[in-house]
Amino acid sequence: MCVKTDDGIEESLADLDLIVVLNLRQFKLGLSFGTSFTPFLQPLVLPALKDFGLTSHRNWQYDAFKSLLSRSSFDLERVALQGMVMDGSDLESLLQHMPFLVELDIQSQGTLNRPTLDMIVKGDLVPKLEIVNFASLPPNVALNIIQSRWGIDADVAIGSNSSDVSISWLREAVVSEKCLNRTHSFVYARLERFRRRGLLVHYH
Repeated sequence: MCVKTDDGIEESLADLDLIVVLNLRQFKLGLSFGTSFTPFLQPLVLPALKDFGLTSHRNWQYDAFKSLLSRSSFDLERVALQGMVMDGSDLESLLQHMPFLVELDIQSQGTLNRPTLDMIVKGDLVPKLEIVNFASLPPNVALNIIQSRWGIDADVAIGSNSSDVSISWLREAVVSEKCLNRTHSFVYARLERFRRRGLLVHYH
């Protein structure tokens, strides 16, 4: 299911009763500039949801997503967030409810703080992650996550996290084209090494 909203839709959504969609597995919401996604998520119950995509040009509104999750109790396997402002604590709050997430696509403004980065690296967050799009992250930060969640550094990454949950190896990664310039030549060299050994690497 893909939805694009028009200006003024919030008012009509506010009057809706709960809408339960039992078999919906994919939901993508694209918002016009300045439109809040909170009213659109508010009436929905999506118990079978596996793939959640959101394009917005406002700050990330975690409470709206948490409310949807609480009503629906879904286990997401893919999340794609584009355009919004999201910091490390926002991302941590989001990902701590996604133990079965396989694909993560984050193209948003903001910074990834050290505690959240360490939790992803160690597998305390998203232990089943296999596909990542970190095109909006600094190349050195993206590299830190990729090399720690892939087989090259198996002694660091692959094993058990603090929750004793097995950690999946990455198999595909998208990173910023900035990796190609001289400033990040080391990052590019490492990624090319990973590519030769089997990791699918794409530049965006």
